[in-house]
Amino acid sequence: MLLSSLNINTQRSVSDKIRLCFWVYLILLIFEGAMRKWFLPQLSNIFLVIREPVVLYVIFLSFKYNIRSKITNALFIFSFISFVLTLLFGHHNVLVALYGVRITLLHLPCIFIFGKVITREDIHLIGKAVLYISVLMFIIIVVQYFSPKTAFINIGTGGSGTASFQGVDEYMRPSGTFSFISGLTQFELLVGLYLIYYLYNNKNISKCHKFSIFVLFTFIIIYFFSLALCLSRTAIFEAILMFATMVIYMILNKEKANKIIYIIIFMTISFLILSQIESFKLAIDNVFNRFDSASKSEGNIIEGSVGNRYLGSFYRAFFETQNFSNKEIPFFGFGLGIGTKVGETILGVRTIGNSFAFAEEEWSRIVCEMGLLQSIFFLLGFRLILPLSLVYKAFIYIKRRKDFFLYICIPAFLLHIINTQWAVPTSLGFTVVTCTLFVAALNQHERIKNNVIH
Repeated sequence: MLLSSLNINTQRSVSDKIRLCFWVYLILLIFEGAMRKWFLPQLSNIFLVIREPVVLYVIFLSFKYNIRSKITNALFIFSFISFVLTLLFGHHNVLVALYGVRITLLHLPCIFIFGKVITREDIHLIGKAVLYISVLMFIIIVVQYFSPKTAFINIGTGGSGTASFQGVDEYMRPSGTFSFISGLTQFELLVGLYLIYYLYNNKNISKCHKFSIFVLFTFIIIYFFSLALCLSRTAIFEAILMFATMVIYMILNKEKANKIIYIIIFMTISFLILSQIESFKLAIDNVFNRFDSASKSEGNIIEGSVGNRYLGSFYRAFFETQNFSNKEIPFFGFGLGIGTKVGETILGVRTIGNSFAFAEEEWSRIVCEMGLLQSIFFLLGFRLILPLSLVYKAFIYIKRRKDFFLYICIPAFLLHIINTQWAVPTSLGFTVVTCTLFVAALNQHERIKNNVIH
Protein backbone atom coordinates (compact mmCIF):
# COMPACT_ATOMS: atom_id res chain seq x y z
CA MET A 1 0.00 0.00 0.00
CA LEU A 2 2.82 2.40 0.90
CA LEU A 3 4.68 1.61 -2.31
CA SER A 4 1.47 2.19 -4.24
CA SER A 5 0.97 5.66 -2.73
CA LEU A 6 4.57 6.51 -3.57
CA ASN A 7 4.09 5.16 -7.10
CA ILE A 8 7.10 2.87 -6.70
CA ASN A 9 7.45 -0.44 -8.48
CA THR A 10 10.72 -2.08 -7.49
CA GLN A 11 10.35 -4.54 -10.37
CA ARG A 12 10.07 -1.78 -12.94
CA SER A 13 13.32 0.18 -12.85
CA VAL A 14 16.46 0.92 -10.91
CA SER A 15 15.17 4.47 -10.40
CA ASP A 16 12.26 3.16 -8.34
CA LYS A 17 14.62 1.06 -6.25
CA ILE A 18 16.76 4.11 -5.50
CA ARG A 19 13.68 6.21 -4.73
CA LEU A 20 12.56 3.55 -2.25
CA CYS A 21 16.03 3.60 -0.69
CA PHE A 22 15.70 7.36 -0.17
CA TRP A 23 12.42 6.89 1.69
CA VAL A 24 13.96 4.17 3.88
CA TYR A 25 16.93 6.46 4.54
CA LEU A 26 14.64 9.35 5.54
CA ILE A 27 12.46 7.27 7.89
CA LEU A 28 15.48 5.67 9.54
CA LEU A 29 17.08 9.09 9.96
CA ILE A 30 14.06 10.50 11.79
CA PHE A 31 13.34 7.49 13.99
CA GLU A 32 16.69 5.73 14.54
CA GLY A 33 17.26 7.88 17.64
CA ALA A 34 13.95 6.69 19.08
CA MET A 35 15.11 3.10 18.65
CA ARG A 36 18.45 3.91 20.31
CA LYS A 37 16.77 5.60 23.30
CA TRP A 38 13.41 3.98 23.94
CA PHE A 39 12.65 0.80 22.04
CA LEU A 40 15.90 -1.11 21.46
CA PRO A 41 18.54 0.66 23.57
CA GLN A 42 20.56 -2.55 23.79
CA LEU A 43 21.11 -2.27 20.02
CA SER A 44 22.10 1.39 20.18
CA ASN A 45 25.47 0.87 18.51
CA ILE A 46 23.90 -1.05 15.62
CA PHE A 47 21.31 1.69 14.99
CA LEU A 48 24.15 4.20 14.89
CA VAL A 49 25.07 2.77 11.46
CA ILE A 50 21.63 1.44 10.45
CA ARG A 51 21.56 3.60 7.30
CA GLU A 52 24.88 2.27 6.02
CA PRO A 53 23.37 -0.85 4.33
CA VAL A 54 20.94 1.47 2.49
CA VAL A 55 23.63 3.74 1.06
CA LEU A 56 25.86 0.75 0.33
CA TYR A 57 23.07 -0.77 -1.78
CA VAL A 58 22.55 2.56 -3.58
CA ILE A 59 26.27 2.74 -4.38
CA PHE A 60 26.10 -0.85 -5.68
CA LEU A 61 23.19 0.09 -7.96
CA SER A 62 25.05 3.17 -9.19
CA PHE A 63 27.97 1.01 -10.33
CA LYS A 64 25.80 -1.74 -11.76
CA TYR A 65 23.66 0.64 -13.83
CA ASN A 66 26.26 3.41 -14.29
CA ILE A 67 24.21 6.04 -12.44
CA ARG A 68 27.21 8.16 -11.52
CA SER A 69 28.58 11.58 -12.30
CA LYS A 70 31.96 13.30 -12.26
CA ILE A 71 31.26 14.44 -8.71
CA THR A 72 30.53 10.94 -7.37
CA ASN A 73 33.54 9.50 -9.21
CA ALA A 74 35.77 12.21 -7.71
CA LEU A 75 34.43 11.37 -4.23
CA PHE A 76 35.14 7.66 -4.76
CA ILE A 77 38.72 8.36 -5.86
CA PHE A 78 39.36 10.84 -3.05
CA SER A 79 37.93 8.41 -0.47
CA PHE A 80 40.15 5.57 -1.67
CA ILE A 81 43.29 7.72 -1.53
CA SER A 82 42.44 9.04 1.97
CA PHE A 83 41.69 5.51 3.19
CA VAL A 84 45.05 4.20 1.97
CA LEU A 85 46.95 7.17 3.44
CA THR A 86 45.21 6.60 6.78
CA LEU A 87 46.40 2.99 6.90
CA LEU A 88 49.92 3.89 5.77
CA PHE A 89 50.62 7.08 7.72
CA GLY A 90 47.68 7.59 10.11
CA HIS A 91 46.34 5.57 13.01
CA HIS A 92 46.48 2.26 11.00
CA ASN A 93 43.18 0.99 12.45
CA VAL A 94 41.06 -0.50 9.64
CA LEU A 95 37.76 -0.36 11.54
CA VAL A 96 38.13 3.33 12.43
CA ALA A 97 39.29 4.13 8.89
CA LEU A 98 36.22 2.38 7.46
CA TYR A 99 33.95 4.32 9.80
CA GLY A 100 35.61 7.57 8.75
CA VAL A 101 35.69 6.92 5.01
CA ARG A 102 32.00 5.99 4.85
CA ILE A 103 31.16 9.73 4.91
CA THR A 104 32.76 10.52 1.56
CA LEU A 105 32.56 7.02 0.08
CA LEU A 106 28.92 6.15 0.81
CA HIS A 107 26.76 9.00 2.11
CA LEU A 108 27.91 12.05 0.14
CA PRO A 109 27.82 10.34 -3.30
CA CYS A 110 24.23 9.35 -2.56
CA ILE A 111 23.25 13.04 -2.66
CA PHE A 112 23.96 13.08 -6.38
CA ILE A 113 22.64 9.57 -7.03
CA PHE A 114 19.35 10.25 -5.22
CA GLY A 115 19.23 13.63 -6.95
CA LYS A 116 19.19 11.94 -10.34
CA VAL A 117 15.99 9.99 -9.67
CA ILE A 118 13.96 12.06 -7.17
CA THR A 119 11.10 13.78 -9.06
CA ARG A 120 9.05 16.89 -8.30
CA GLU A 121 6.21 14.61 -7.20
CA ASP A 122 8.62 12.92 -4.77
CA ILE A 123 9.60 16.34 -3.44
CA HIS A 124 5.96 17.12 -2.66
CA LEU A 125 5.39 13.72 -1.04
CA ILE A 126 8.51 14.16 1.09
CA GLY A 127 7.20 17.55 2.19
CA LYS A 128 3.83 16.14 3.20
CA ALA A 129 5.51 13.35 5.16
CA VAL A 130 7.87 15.75 6.96
CA LEU A 131 5.07 18.16 7.90
CA TYR A 132 2.80 15.41 9.24
CA ILE A 133 5.70 13.92 11.20
CA SER A 134 6.32 17.40 12.66
CA VAL A 135 3.00 17.07 14.50
CA LEU A 136 4.19 13.90 16.24
CA MET A 137 7.57 15.55 16.91
CA PHE A 138 5.82 18.52 18.51
CA ILE A 139 3.90 16.28 20.92
CA ILE A 140 7.11 14.50 21.92
CA ILE A 141 9.12 17.69 22.55
CA VAL A 142 6.28 19.22 24.59
CA VAL A 143 6.39 16.21 26.91
CA GLN A 144 10.21 16.30 27.00
CA TYR A 145 10.29 20.04 27.72
CA PHE A 146 7.98 19.83 30.73
CA SER A 147 9.44 16.57 32.09
CA PRO A 148 12.52 16.27 34.32
CA LYS A 149 15.72 15.16 32.63
CA THR A 150 15.52 11.85 34.50
CA ALA A 151 12.12 10.98 32.95
CA PHE A 152 11.95 8.08 30.50
CA ILE A 153 11.02 10.44 27.63
CA ASN A 154 14.36 12.23 28.15
CA ILE A 155 16.52 9.14 28.49
CA GLY A 156 19.77 9.03 26.52
CA THR A 157 21.02 6.59 23.89
CA GLY A 158 21.58 3.10 25.19
CA GLY A 159 18.89 3.66 27.81
CA SER A 160 21.11 5.61 30.19
CA GLY A 161 21.79 9.24 31.04
CA THR A 162 19.77 11.93 29.30
CA ALA A 163 19.40 13.11 25.69
CA SER A 164 18.37 16.60 26.83
CA PHE A 165 20.79 19.49 27.20
CA GLN A 166 20.69 22.18 29.86
CA GLY A 167 18.24 24.88 28.87
CA VAL A 168 16.81 27.49 31.24
CA ASP A 169 16.28 26.75 34.94
CA GLU A 170 14.61 23.32 35.19
CA TYR A 171 13.52 23.32 31.52
CA MET A 172 15.72 21.18 29.31
CA ARG A 173 16.40 21.50 25.60
CA PRO A 174 14.46 18.58 24.06
CA SER A 175 15.85 16.22 21.42
CA GLY A 176 12.60 14.82 19.97
CA THR A 177 13.07 11.39 18.43
CA PHE A 178 16.76 12.13 17.89
CA SER A 179 19.76 11.24 19.98
CA PHE A 180 20.71 14.88 20.54
CA ILE A 181 19.29 18.40 20.13
CA SER A 182 21.25 18.89 16.86
CA GLY A 183 19.01 16.35 15.12
CA LEU A 184 15.86 18.21 16.18
CA THR A 185 17.36 21.53 15.04
CA GLN A 186 18.08 20.15 11.58
CA PHE A 187 14.65 18.53 11.37
CA GLU A 188 13.02 21.90 12.13
CA LEU A 189 15.09 23.48 9.34
CA LEU A 190 13.60 20.94 6.93
CA VAL A 191 10.12 21.64 8.31
CA GLY A 192 10.68 25.39 7.90
CA LEU A 193 11.83 24.91 4.31
CA TYR A 194 8.64 23.11 3.36
CA LEU A 195 6.36 25.43 5.34
CA ILE A 196 7.73 28.47 3.52
CA TYR A 197 7.38 26.65 0.21
CA TYR A 198 3.73 25.83 0.88
CA LEU A 199 2.99 29.28 2.30
CA TYR A 200 4.21 30.82 -0.93
CA ASN A 201 3.17 28.22 -3.47
CA ASN A 202 0.26 26.19 -2.04
CA LYS A 203 -2.24 27.47 -4.61
CA ASN A 204 -0.02 26.43 -7.53
CA ILE A 205 0.55 22.86 -6.35
CA SER A 206 -1.54 20.04 -7.77
CA LYS A 207 -4.67 19.26 -5.75
CA CYS A 208 -3.41 15.89 -4.48
CA HIS A 209 -0.36 17.53 -2.86
CA LYS A 210 -1.63 20.88 -1.56
CA PHE A 211 -2.91 21.51 1.98
CA SER A 212 -6.12 23.16 3.09
CA ILE A 213 -5.73 26.56 4.76
CA PHE A 214 -6.73 25.06 8.11
CA VAL A 215 -4.09 22.29 7.93
CA LEU A 216 -1.39 24.72 6.79
CA PHE A 217 -2.36 27.10 9.59
CA THR A 218 -2.04 24.24 12.10
CA PHE A 219 1.44 23.39 10.80
CA ILE A 220 2.52 27.03 11.20
CA ILE A 221 1.34 27.18 14.82
CA ILE A 222 3.07 23.87 15.63
CA TYR A 223 6.28 25.07 13.96
CA PHE A 224 6.41 28.34 15.90
CA PHE A 225 5.68 26.54 19.16
CA SER A 226 8.37 23.94 18.38
CA LEU A 227 10.97 26.65 17.74
CA ALA A 228 10.21 28.18 21.13
CA LEU A 229 10.51 24.80 22.86
CA CYS A 230 13.82 23.97 21.13
CA LEU A 231 15.62 26.71 23.07
CA SER A 232 18.10 26.73 20.19
CA ARG A 233 19.61 29.94 18.85
CA THR A 234 20.67 28.04 15.75
CA ALA A 235 17.11 26.87 15.00
CA ILE A 236 15.72 30.39 15.39
CA PHE A 237 18.51 31.92 13.31
CA GLU A 238 17.86 29.39 10.54
CA ALA A 239 14.11 30.13 10.64
CA ILE A 240 14.78 33.87 10.30
CA LEU A 241 17.22 33.21 7.46
CA MET A 242 14.66 31.12 5.56
CA PHE A 243 11.93 33.73 6.03
CA ALA A 244 14.28 36.53 4.90
CA THR A 245 15.18 34.49 1.82
CA MET A 246 11.48 34.23 0.92
CA VAL A 247 10.93 37.97 1.41
CA ILE A 248 13.89 38.81 -0.85
CA TYR A 249 12.46 36.55 -3.56
CA MET A 250 9.08 38.25 -3.44
CA ILE A 251 10.63 41.73 -3.47
CA LEU A 252 12.72 40.85 -6.53
CA ASN A 253 9.62 39.43 -8.22
CA LYS A 254 7.41 42.49 -7.84
CA GLU A 255 4.31 40.75 -9.17
CA LYS A 256 4.47 38.47 -6.12
CA ALA A 257 5.22 41.22 -3.59
CA ASN A 258 1.60 41.34 -2.39
CA LYS A 259 2.08 37.84 -0.98
CA ILE A 260 4.37 39.29 1.67
CA ILE A 261 1.40 41.07 3.22
CA TYR A 262 -0.75 37.94 3.24
CA ILE A 263 2.01 35.82 4.75
CA ILE A 264 2.82 38.40 7.44
CA ILE A 265 -0.88 38.58 8.34
CA PHE A 266 -0.99 34.77 8.42
CA MET A 267 2.00 34.63 10.79
CA THR A 268 0.70 37.48 12.96
CA ILE A 269 -2.59 35.67 13.50
CA SER A 270 -0.64 32.55 14.43
CA PHE A 271 1.34 34.46 17.06
CA LEU A 272 -1.80 36.07 18.45
CA ILE A 273 -3.38 32.66 18.92
CA LEU A 274 -0.22 31.23 20.49
CA SER A 275 0.12 34.22 22.83
CA GLN A 276 -3.08 33.12 24.53
CA ILE A 277 -1.45 29.84 25.59
CA GLU A 278 0.38 30.00 28.92
CA SER A 279 2.88 27.28 28.04
CA PHE A 280 3.87 29.16 24.86
CA LYS A 281 4.38 32.40 26.81
CA LEU A 282 6.57 30.48 29.26
CA ALA A 283 8.57 29.00 26.38
CA ILE A 284 9.09 32.45 24.82
CA ASP A 285 10.28 33.86 28.15
CA ASN A 286 12.76 30.99 28.41
CA VAL A 287 13.95 31.67 24.84
CA PHE A 288 14.77 35.28 25.78
CA ASN A 289 16.54 34.09 28.94
CA ARG A 290 18.47 31.55 26.89
CA PHE A 291 19.52 34.24 24.37
CA ASP A 292 20.56 36.54 27.19
CA SER A 293 22.70 33.96 28.99
CA ALA A 294 24.26 32.72 25.73
CA SER A 295 25.02 36.30 24.64
CA LYS A 296 26.86 36.95 27.90
CA SER A 297 29.10 33.90 27.41
CA GLU A 298 29.44 33.81 23.59
CA GLY A 299 28.35 37.23 22.35
CA ASN A 300 25.11 38.06 20.55
CA ILE A 301 23.74 35.83 17.79
CA ILE A 302 25.56 37.78 15.05
CA GLU A 303 28.93 38.02 16.80
CA GLY A 304 28.70 34.69 18.62
CA SER A 305 26.83 32.18 16.46
CA VAL A 306 27.45 33.67 13.01
CA GLY A 307 30.69 35.57 13.44
CA ASN A 308 32.83 33.61 15.86
CA ARG A 309 31.35 30.11 15.82
CA TYR A 310 30.44 29.83 12.11
CA LEU A 311 32.62 32.15 10.03
CA GLY A 312 35.46 32.07 12.54
CA SER A 313 35.72 28.29 12.27
CA PHE A 314 36.79 28.58 8.60
CA TYR A 315 39.71 30.83 9.50
CA ARG A 316 40.72 28.75 12.50
CA ALA A 317 40.79 25.53 10.48
CA PHE A 318 43.82 26.65 8.47
CA PHE A 319 45.52 29.23 10.70
CA GLU A 320 44.61 28.32 14.28
CA THR A 321 43.45 24.73 13.90
CA GLN A 322 41.34 23.53 16.81
CA ASN A 323 43.35 20.56 18.07
CA PHE A 324 42.73 19.48 21.65
CA SER A 325 45.31 16.67 21.47
CA ASN A 326 48.13 19.25 21.54
CA LYS A 327 50.07 16.98 19.18
CA GLU A 328 51.50 18.28 15.94
CA ILE A 329 49.21 17.40 13.03
CA PRO A 330 51.05 15.03 10.64
CA PHE A 331 51.29 15.99 6.95
CA PHE A 332 48.70 13.30 6.06
CA GLY A 333 46.71 13.86 9.25
CA PHE A 334 45.97 11.59 12.19
CA GLY A 335 43.73 9.43 9.98
CA LEU A 336 40.10 9.14 8.91
CA GLY A 337 37.55 8.60 11.67
CA ILE A 338 39.80 9.55 14.57
CA GLY A 339 37.89 12.79 15.09
CA THR A 340 34.54 11.01 15.53
CA LYS A 341 33.17 9.74 18.83
CA VAL A 342 33.28 6.17 17.51
CA GLY A 343 36.91 6.56 16.46
CA GLU A 344 37.88 8.10 19.79
CA THR A 345 36.25 5.21 21.67
CA ILE A 346 37.83 2.44 19.59
CA LEU A 347 41.30 4.00 19.70
CA GLY A 348 40.98 5.00 23.34
CA VAL A 349 41.88 8.63 22.59
CA ARG A 350 41.05 11.07 25.39
CA THR A 351 41.83 14.68 26.29
CA ILE A 352 41.42 16.36 29.67
CA GLY A 353 38.91 19.18 29.88
CA ASN A 354 37.37 18.74 26.42
CA SER A 355 34.47 16.60 25.19
CA PHE A 356 36.27 16.06 21.86
CA ALA A 357 39.69 14.46 21.49
CA PHE A 358 40.74 16.58 18.52
CA ALA A 359 38.28 19.23 17.33
CA GLU A 360 34.65 20.18 17.81
CA GLU A 361 34.60 22.48 14.77
CA GLU A 362 34.00 20.60 11.54
CA TRP A 363 36.68 22.12 9.32
CA SER A 364 39.32 21.74 12.03
CA ARG A 365 38.28 18.11 12.52
CA ILE A 366 38.86 17.43 8.83
CA VAL A 367 42.29 19.12 8.94
CA CYS A 368 43.20 16.96 11.94
CA GLU A 369 42.06 13.78 10.20
CA MET A 370 43.37 14.43 6.67
CA GLY A 371 46.25 16.82 7.13
CA LEU A 372 46.57 20.21 5.49
CA LEU A 373 47.07 19.16 1.85
CA GLN A 374 44.14 16.74 1.60
CA SER A 375 41.85 19.00 3.60
CA ILE A 376 42.54 21.98 1.34
CA PHE A 377 41.44 19.97 -1.70
CA PHE A 378 38.38 18.60 0.08
CA LEU A 379 37.24 21.67 2.03
CA LEU A 380 37.84 24.27 -0.65
CA GLY A 381 36.85 21.98 -3.51
CA PHE A 382 33.85 19.98 -2.28
CA ARG A 383 32.61 22.08 0.65
CA LEU A 384 33.03 25.54 -0.87
CA ILE A 385 33.72 25.84 -4.62
CA LEU A 386 31.38 23.02 -5.71
CA PRO A 387 28.31 24.17 -3.72
CA LEU A 388 28.82 27.78 -4.81
CA SER A 389 29.06 26.70 -8.46
CA LEU A 390 25.84 24.66 -8.10
CA VAL A 391 24.08 27.63 -6.51
CA TYR A 392 25.25 29.87 -9.36
CA LYS A 393 23.77 27.40 -11.83
CA ALA A 394 20.57 27.28 -9.78
CA PHE A 395 20.19 31.08 -9.95
CA ILE A 396 20.41 30.92 -13.74
CA TYR A 397 17.50 28.45 -13.85
CA ILE A 398 15.53 30.37 -11.22
CA LYS A 399 15.83 33.55 -13.26
CA ARG A 400 14.50 31.76 -16.34
CA ARG A 401 11.73 29.64 -14.86
CA LYS A 402 10.90 31.16 -11.45
CA ASP A 403 11.38 27.90 -9.54
CA PHE A 404 10.63 28.90 -5.95
CA PHE A 405 11.38 25.48 -4.45
CA LEU A 406 14.87 25.42 -5.94
CA TYR A 407 15.37 28.95 -4.63
CA ILE A 408 14.20 28.27 -1.07
CA CYS A 409 16.45 25.18 -0.89
CA ILE A 410 19.59 27.28 -1.41
CA PRO A 411 20.18 28.53 2.18
CA ALA A 412 19.50 25.08 3.69
CA PHE A 413 21.76 23.46 1.07
CA LEU A 414 24.63 25.85 1.82
CA LEU A 415 24.22 25.56 5.59
CA HIS A 416 24.44 21.78 5.41
CA ILE A 417 27.16 21.25 2.86
CA ILE A 418 29.56 23.99 3.91
CA ASN A 419 29.88 23.55 7.67
CA THR A 420 27.60 20.84 9.12
CA GLN A 421 29.36 18.40 11.46
CA TRP A 422 29.41 15.20 9.39
CA ALA A 423 31.15 13.33 12.20
CA VAL A 424 27.68 13.26 13.82
CA PRO A 425 25.61 10.56 11.98
CA THR A 426 22.32 12.47 12.29
CA SER A 427 23.85 15.67 10.90
CA LEU A 428 25.35 13.69 8.04
CA GLY A 429 21.94 12.18 7.35
CA PHE A 430 20.17 15.54 7.20
CA THR A 431 22.89 16.80 4.88
CA VAL A 432 22.11 13.92 2.50
CA VAL A 433 18.34 14.51 2.66
CA THR A 434 18.36 18.30 2.37
CA CYS A 435 21.05 18.47 -0.30
CA THR A 436 19.28 15.74 -2.28
CA LEU A 437 16.19 17.97 -2.49
CA PHE A 438 18.30 20.82 -3.90
CA VAL A 439 20.17 18.60 -6.37
CA ALA A 440 16.92 16.90 -7.49
CA ALA A 441 15.27 20.28 -8.17
CA LEU A 442 18.40 21.42 -10.02
CA ASN A 443 18.55 18.23 -12.09
CA GLN A 444 14.94 18.74 -13.15
CA HIS A 445 16.04 21.87 -14.98
CA GLU A 446 19.04 20.03 -16.43
CA ARG A 447 16.67 17.42 -17.89
CA ILE A 448 14.45 20.13 -19.35
CA LYS A 449 17.49 21.80 -20.86
CA ASN A 450 18.75 18.56 -22.41
CA ASN A 451 15.33 17.79 -23.86
CA VAL A 452 15.28 21.18 -25.51
CA ILE A 453 18.76 20.70 -26.92
CA HIS A 454 18.00 17.26 -28.30
